[in-house]
Amino acid sequence: MTDERVQQRASELMTLADLFRQLGRPPGAGDGISAPLDLRDADLAGMDLSVLHMLVVDFRNARLAGADFSRVSLSGSDFRGADLRQATFVEADVSDAHFDTADLTEATFAHADVSGASFDGATMVRALLAHVDASYATFTGTNLRGASLHGADVSAADLADALTDEATILAPITSDALTRLPR
Repeated sequence: MTDERVQQRASELMTLADLFRQLGRPPGAGDGISAPLDLRDADLAGMDLSVLHMLVVDFRNARLAGADFSRVSLSGSDFRGADLRQATFVEADVSDAHFDTADLTEATFAHADVSGASFDGATMVRALLAHVDASYATFTGTNLRGASLHGADVSAADLADALTDEATILAPITSDALTRLPR
């Protein structure tokens, strides 16, 4: 998709109605408040998704590469199996979200709240998690090769079984006695 087309798609989303018009389908039963908004398998690559602020969304297996979630609160949302390559979560609240088996290659989570989130089995190669609150988050089997957690709070987080390499940055970080770091 060209940069011009991505910018055009991004500027068109002002309301949830715009979002579903872009998808060419009606909204499901979930409204994002009493039940998760259903965006499973949706193609929202490259879009500015700030219209989803303060909702719980089911993004399972969605195509979200290059999407912008900056300053959005999607606490408790489900991103399992989603394509989130180069997605941006600057100052976003995705606490308690599920990113299991998602592709987060080169994703950016700067100054974001990912506390209590699950990244088990996710691919986070060269991802940036700078100055994030990752307390109580889990990274079991997560590929963190080349990722940076510079300045992250990983208090009580479980990174013991994460896959790292010499390019992975795990310092300086804030940790505690409950933090499990890679061996």
